[in-house]
Amino acid sequence: MANPELRSAIEAIIYVADEPATVDQIARALAAPKDEVRAAIDELLAWYQSDERGVEIRKVAGGYKFYTKPQHHDALRRFIKSL
Repeated sequence: MANPELRSAIEAIIYVADEPATVDQIARALAAPKDEVRAAIDELLAWYQSDERGVEIRKVAGGYKFYTKPQHHDALRRFIKSL
């Protein structure tokens, strides 16, 4: 299991990044070994796959980014239209 502090820092980085965050970028920013960053990302990917989560982390364009899950898109459209 990855270090909880490392895992939460990676989660925060992926959340705020405008573009998909790569393992190299994250490892450099946190001065952490790439294999530890990959392991922590794998844990986050698994954790966000739960049906109880409304968002997920996806690998895209060589990096990682948060997305809403497809099953919630209708609810999100209704919410946005109501604003």
